[in-house]
Amino acid sequence: MSEFIRDIVHAMKSIRTERIPPEMAAAPQPGRLVVLRVPGKEGGWGLVVNRLEELLSQQLTALMLDHDLDVQVRSTDRPGLEIAIDGRPVAVGIDPSLQANPAKLMATVDDRLRRRLSILLGPEPDPVSAYLVDHGFSVMRDSSTPSGLDPWMIEQSEIPDVSAEEIGERELAARPPRLRLEVAEHTLRRANPRPDAVISLRKALFAQKGVHFPDLELVPAAVPPGQVRLTANDVRVGPFELGEDAGWDDVVERPLRAFLLHHASWFVWNHDIKSAFEEVAFALPDMGATFLECYPRQYMLTACVRNFVREGRSVRNLARILWLLMEIGPAGIDSEKLSFSENPLLRDPTTVPNAQRDPAIVAARVRKCLAEEAWRVGLLLMPNPTRIPQHVESALLSAHDPAALAAAEWAAVDVAANYPRNATVVTSSVHAVALVHKALRALPHRLRVVAAQELPPGQRLDG
Repeated sequence: MSEFIRDIVHAMKSIRTERIPPEMAAAPQPGRLVVLRVPGKEGGWGLVVNRLEELLSQQLTALMLDHDLDVQVRSTDRPGLEIAIDGRPVAVGIDPSLQANPAKLMATVDDRLRRRLSILLGPEPDPVSAYLVDHGFSVMRDSSTPSGLDPWMIEQSEIPDVSAEEIGERELAARPPRLRLEVAEHTLRRANPRPDAVISLRKALFAQKGVHFPDLELVPAAVPPGQVRLTANDVRVGPFELGEDAGWDDVVERPLRAFLLHHASWFVWNHDIKSAFEEVAFALPDMGATFLECYPRQYMLTACVRNFVREGRSVRNLARILWLLMEIGPAGIDSEKLSFSENPLLRDPTTVPNAQRDPAIVAARVRKCLAEEAWRVGLLLMPNPTRIPQHVESALLSAHDPAALAAAEWAAVDVAANYPRNATVVTSSVHAVALVHKALRALPHRLRVVAAQELPPGQRLDG
């Protein structure tokens, strides 16, 4: 596949890179204001505050961020516990009775925080840094990370057709996903009826998600029996308390399986995607050549695949994804408009159309193709489509400062909290999909967010 590599090298020549000065990595950052909103009186939450500070400090250290924390407790007339960082929602609708069980409460908060770790970067983070952190990697590579590409920056204004996602994928290509499990020796010594438990889990998850999960680094640790600590990429998860009677099967089937299912997008790696593409191109050379003509940069494909995995879709059939990416062609996608394309439409050799350089637009148009195909055979991929109010969407798109963005995110959360758990949230513009989805990660349930153009013909839209 030397032609493939040659095309990639040629496509990346226009990107200027430079080393990040060491003093930039060491510079301390402003503190983060963390607010715990509680129903009723503010007193009696000291233990929870301490545990919350420990949790946030652990993640800040893992991500190599130097922030001070100011955790405050404030009363609210809302029914559940809420946590905000710099005014933006992190976790809402938490059962107040968990005050009596701080460990379970922190596990809930940790799960919500991992859905949008970039909120720890501050109100206006660099989009590339946010992309790295949201997938469990620190902005700066530590000494244990395998060498590959040097840390680098890029002026987005100088190269307008390179998205933050592509730049982030280039950096992530040099950082293989990692899984490290620390388990008590007592747990490891317990009888294991299935010595191939991890192998079986990896096979099952690949069949379900289409993602190759990394090898597991197993470390016996001096922790209480039944306790498990997990490190995924650079992020610490847990500890999980499984009980003294827990064995290896319990470790694999409970915390490990659940984490991998919920964070499968963290383990999408450009190396795996490129290898899978080369297999398809070897079997179907015309498809491979046509795809490279439409999408000459390798990181676009990885960014799209990661997007689909984040939505809970399987990416096992890469050939099908490649075909749909070519089928959508270079046509753009505007608010409330329906577009049709021939099959396939090649790009203009003198330019890179917006629809082929923005992963969000590309992913939206592929989802549209999938929804229409399912609709033709009577399947429903987007149940209970409910439009988010236009004023909420407009506020998110037009937010010009951190305070306005925080207010818009709270408005989106308040509205969507009343939607059915399996609802599909619909925006008018494809550009609002990512903004709405980030805000709604604070909710207890995970909602799918799509643009109105993605709905198949004839599907009723509420709201």
